[in-house]
Amino acid sequence: STSVDASVEHRFVGGTSLGLTVFQSRFEDLIDFDFATFLHVNRSRVDAEGVELSVAWEPTSRLAVAGAATWQATEDRATGEPLLRRPDWSGNLRLTWRPAGATTLWLDLRSVGRLSDAQIPVPELTLVPAHELVHLAASWQVHPQWQVRARLDNLLDQGYQTLVGFPGAGRSATVGLRFLSGSSGDNVP
Repeated sequence: STSVDASVEHRFVGGTSLGLTVFQSRFEDLIDFDFATFLHVNRSRVDAEGVELSVAWEPTSRLAVAGAATWQATEDRATGEPLLRRPDWSGNLRLTWRPAGATTLWLDLRSVGRLSDAQIPVPELTLVPAHELVHLAASWQVHPQWQVRARLDNLLDQGYQTLVGFPGAGRSATVGLRFLSGSSGDNVP
């Protein structure tokens, strides 16, 4: 595979930044599954190209908002058809709040656009609907090297599919303890 991308980012006065990335990838001899023949096939050349727009704003040291939207197109160059199971659009928005020095809260909104799919038991269903999910996470620095973390995925218990006929995970919770050697490191859940 060969990939090329170009990015530009500008930071404005007042804690705002805006970024744009353009990317293109070329894959040779990509292994895929052909539902018509029920065999694995070799896609001789597949191209993927797209653009991502990102924005971030940090009005105070305790509050930050960041988001991105990505458009991507994939194509089997031999057939001219798009690849299955790849959404054209996806995006995310994250709100980070630090109400106290040792505590951080995150609210994530994630969106995945509709995607084409094929499943043998239901040949009439060829699209997976778009879906949006909300996640909530928190961390608490109980000691310079120890951090308690908690995450609630799919906060609203949204029903969705990852592929035709494959339901996505419902609401789930995770709690953990993290040991940080040296500096505090990345504090993202």
